[in-house]
Amino acid sequence: MTATLPAPRALRDYQIEAVDAVIDAWAADERRVGVVAATGLGKSTIIAALAVRAADMGLRVVMIAHRAELLAQMADTVAAVDPAREPVGIVRAEHDEHDRQIVAATVQTLTSDRRRERVGHRDVILWDEVHHIGAESWHQVLVDLGGYDGAFVAGFTATMQRADGVALGDVMSRVVFERDLRWAVEHGHLVTPTGLTVHMPAIDLRKIKTVAGDYHQGELAEVMEAATESVVHAIITHAPDRRPIIFAAGVDAAHALADALTAVGVPAAAVDGTMTHDEREPVYQRFRDGTVQALVTVQVLTEGADFPMCDAAVIARPTKSQTLYSQMVGRALRQYPGKTDALVLDLVGVSRVMSPVTVTRLLPDAETRHVDEDGAVLDPDDYEEPPAPAVKQRREGPLNLVEFDLLSHDAVVAEALWLKTEAGIPFLTQPDHVVFLWPHGAGLYRVGHMTLKGPKRGDWITHPVTEDKAVAAAHKHMIDEFGKIPSRSASWRQGRAPSDAQINYARTLGIPDPEHKTRARLSDDISVRVTSARIDPR
Repeated sequence: MTATLPAPRALRDYQIEAVDAVIDAWAADERRVGVVAATGLGKSTIIAALAVRAADMGLRVVMIAHRAELLAQMADTVAAVDPAREPVGIVRAEHDEHDRQIVAATVQTLTSDRRRERVGHRDVILWDEVHHIGAESWHQVLVDLGGYDGAFVAGFTATMQRADGVALGDVMSRVVFERDLRWAVEHGHLVTPTGLTVHMPAIDLRKIKTVAGDYHQGELAEVMEAATESVVHAIITHAPDRRPIIFAAGVDAAHALADALTAVGVPAAAVDGTMTHDEREPVYQRFRDGTVQALVTVQVLTEGADFPMCDAAVIARPTKSQTLYSQMVGRALRQYPGKTDALVLDLVGVSRVMSPVTVTRLLPDAETRHVDEDGAVLDPDDYEEPPAPAVKQRREGPLNLVEFDLLSHDAVVAEALWLKTEAGIPFLTQPDHVVFLWPHGAGLYRVGHMTLKGPKRGDWITHPVTEDKAVAAAHKHMIDEFGKIPSRSASWRQGRAPSDAQINYARTLGIPDPEHKTRARLSDDISVRVTSARIDPR
C-alpha cells in the first residue's frame, strides 16, 4: 500500500510576496539579493519555497547555514513545502550527500576545499543568517560555489547590519523584501510581547570590556555566573508558570543556572555550543514535550530554533547588540495554541555609558514595567545606578588579548584567542603548534606555522598579504589542522584556578607569581613565554 503524502505547506501571503520578489529580481539579472524578515516570520519556509521553485526549473541548489539546527530546519521545511520531492542532501560532519539536486550544508564544512569541491558550482545559493558572512573564509565559500560567477544568490537575515552597523552591500546588491518585528506583531503574525525589566545590583556591567560592539563574553559570563542566585530568584518570582528559554552568558553559567532552577522546583536543562547537535536534540525534545519546563542556552538557539511553546524569553546575558537581542526575544513570539502573549524578562544591572538593550528599545509601544529585585515597581526617576560594590580579592585575570581593528566587527575574529610574543608577534596556538603573523612592512604580514617542541619545523603559509587576509589564512589553517580556532570565551577560561602542574611548569619558565593568576591567565603567560622562545628574533 502506498503511503499518503501530507498536503504541502501553505505559504503565508508575505512569504509568497518574498519568494516572488526574489524571483523577479533574479529575472531582472540582479544576481545577489537580500531578504530581511524578523525572527519568527518563517525565513526557512521562504528559503524552502525558493529551493523548490529553482529545482523545478532543473537548477542545482545549495542552502547554507552556520548551525546544524538551521540546517535541519531548512531540510525539514523543504519536505513540508514539497512532500513528494527527493529528500534534501545533508553536507555536515560525517554526512556527505553532495550529489542531491538540493543540498543543505554548513558553511564550516564548506570551508574545506575537498568538501566544497564535492558540492561543486551551484546554480542557486540560498544563505541563511547571511549577516555572519563577514569572515573572509566564509565569503570565499560564496565565491567558490559560483556566487560571483553566474549563480543566483539570496541571503536571509533578521537584520542586514552586522553588530557594528556595517551593511552587507558588498555581498547583497539590494534588499528586495523586508518585514520587521513591529510589523509582524502589529499584523498578528507574532504574539504581543510584555516587557519586565528587573534592575539587579548583583549584576555589575561597568568594568566589562566591549568587543565587536558588545560585552566581552568571558567577562560577562563571570559576572552572570556570580549572580546565579539572583537570576533564579527573578525567574521564580516573575515567570514561575512560564515555559521560558533563558539566554545565559557562558557555558558554566548556563549549567549552573539550570541546576539551580531544577533545585527549586523548575525542571531545567542547558544546551551549549560545546555539545554536538546529536547531544542537543534529546534536550530539545524534553523541552517540547514538557518534561523540561525551562531551557537554558548559550551560543545556540539565538538563530534557527523553533519552539513555539516557549512563552518567555529571559535575557540573562545583557547585550548591547540590537540584532542579538531581537533574535533572543523572537524565540518567545511564535504563535502556539492557547498562547496569548510572551514575557520578555530583561535582567539588567549596574551599567556604564552604554546600557544593554531592553524590549522598550526594540518595541517602544510594548507594555513594559521596571521593577527592583524584590518586584517593587520603579518610577523612571528611580533608575539611578547604585553605588559600586566593594572590590573583591581575586586572581589576576586574562591578558589583554590582541585586537584586530580592521576586522573587529567580525564575530569570528573577535572570539579568536590571539596573543602576542614578547617581541610583539601575533599568534594562535594549539598543543605543540603555533601559527603567527610576521610583519613584512607597509601593513603586510606573512603567515607562518611552527612546532613548539623538538626540532624547529615549520613553513610559510602565505606570501606577504594584508592584515585581513593574514588573519583569515591563519584561521583557515587552524580549522584545517585542528578543526577549530582557539576561543577567548572557552568555558575553561572563566575565572578558574590553575592546576598544580600548571603552576609548577610556569615556575620552570620563570613566570612570576603563577599561583596568583587564573588558569586562563597562566595558560596565556605560558603560551607567550614558550612561543617567544621559539619564534622571536634573537
